[in-house]
Order: sequence, then C-alpha cells, then structure tokens
Amino acid sequence: MNEISISLMHPPLVRDIGHGMTVEGNIRHPDRTLDTFHVFLYVSHGSIQIFEDGIEYRLEQGNALFLKRGIPHFGGSPYDPGTTWSFIHFYDQTPSQSTDTTAEYSIYPPKYILPIETYAVHMTLPKFITVANPHIVELQIKNMLKTFETPHPLKPLKLTTLTLELFGDLYLGQADKRRETKTHRIVNRMIDLLREACPHKLTGQEIGDALAMNPAYLSSIFCKQTGKSVTQFQSELLIGTAIEMFRNTAKSISEVSDMLDFPNPFYFSRVFKKVTGISPSVFLNETYRQSDMGKPDQSSPEPLNT
Repeated sequence: MNEISISLMHPPLVRDIGHGMTVEGNIRHPDRTLDTFHVFLYVSHGSIQIFEDGIEYRLEQGNALFLKRGIPHFGGSPYDPGTTWSFIHFYDQTPSQSTDTTAEYSIYPPKYILPIETYAVHMTLPKFITVANPHIVELQIKNMLKTFETPHPLKPLKLTTLTLELFGDLYLGQADKRRETKTHRIVNRMIDLLREACPHKLTGQEIGDALAMNPAYLSSIFCKQTGKSVTQFQSELLIGTAIEMFRNTAKSISEVSDMLDFPNPFYFSRVFKKVTGISPSVFLNETYRQSDMGKPDQSSPEPLNT
C-alpha cells in the first residue's frame, strides 16, 4: 500500500508546510511524482479525491493521507466547493540510510530506563487515517504553520519536533483502535496479570489457567502484539522493580537480587544488562539515589564477559 516508515533515529525533516482553500471547488489535486519528499495531507472541510498507484482515496472532513515519494499520484474529481486542507512536505532520511534492519516501534517501551536500542525502530504510518480528535490535530498543524512562517533561528529543529509529535500521535491513535480488538484485549489482560504477579514470574501454564486459554496461543499473540516474549516482558518488569529499589533505597546488588528471587547476583546482573544494556554496578555509578545512607555496595559480583 506504499506505506511510509519513519525512523526514530532519523525523524521527519520538514521541507515546507501550507494551507489551501477553494471557494468554487474548480481545482483538482496535481498530477505528479515527487522524488525527494513525502506528503502529509489533511482535509478540515470538504472533499478531495486522489489516486496513488492506481488506488483511489477520498478524503472527507477529518481525514488524513500520506503520499509516498517516487510513487505517481493525481487528482480525480474537482474539490468540493469550500474545501480547506493543510499539507506537510517532508524528507524521511538520506539515501545512504535505511530502516530495513530496525524493528517496528513498540507501544510497550521499558518503564525505567530506555536503552539505545529503544530508538533503533521505525513507525509505519497508516496510509489513510480518520482522525479521532480533529480539533487537536488542527491545532497542531496551526502551530506548525505559525512556526514555519517565523524567522526563529531554531525553526528546523522545532518543526522536526512538532512533526514527529503529530505523526506519533496519529500512529498511537491507530494503535489504540487496534487495541480495541479481541486479541489486544487478551494481551492487555495478560499484561495486567504479569504486572500484578511481579516479582513472581508466571509460567505459561499459570497464565493459561488464569485466562482459561491455551498457553501456546497466548504466548504467540503476546509476542505478535508487543514484539516481546512473555519471558522478556517479565524480565523487564523485574529489572524495572530493581531500578526503582536502587533509586529509592541503599540496598546493594546482592540484596536486590535476593529480594527479587534471582538464584544469584551473577544471573541478576546478566539479566539486568540484557534488559538495560549496562550492568547494575554501572547503573549505580551513573544514577542519583534518593537514600543518604552512603554509597551503594560495589562489591557484588558481575558476570564474566563471554
């Protein structure tokens, strides 16, 4: 469907932004192929018909459409009288950069620390969107138009931030709609179970018994919807609890490991590093602790580099 993916490492870069209106409705969308930038089109009133790669899209009030660079598109019937619209032309990345090896963005990010891998993802934007809150989107676009028209020295940076926020909100809005499906409701129930059980780790059978469903099926849909295995998600919950304990107490690595029922500090350190990208001792050295009971114990063993 010629969808557009935005890498968080290389956010959308605005080329130009504009607003249009036709009183008589005697114009059509232009026939063109844009080689260097994409188009975001939003209709606030009226109707616009567009064809891209042989597929028809009709935008009514509150509809948005992404048109991909390199793909021919053209207008169909004339705009309805009184139609008003806004557009954003934006670059996604330089030709030498690619998001092919990155994962799709997860709406279930780690809670307490964001490893660099969290950002090595992309958002596949919905092609056609029926906006849930048109008033909010129109305010965002209005703010972007105002920013674009000012000579602010940080205009490119501000526009990039505002555009990523707008696209992110639209992406999340579509994700919220998907979460209304039966599968997502089941996954959300699983997440509630896992959070309530933490620090106890539930087995697949325990989860299946609690929901009266097949454990293998639950594991499959959980991974598909969250991008993580149940085991990985539970590890993140445990390490999130450990981070909270490190920040708010003076407990050592060994003490936290014992309290969270890890078999030994070596294994705890290995899981901690797998989840966060750093060892617990490095985290303690880099983190301000609320407790004034002295420096944390750095004597707990760390896993060997293997």
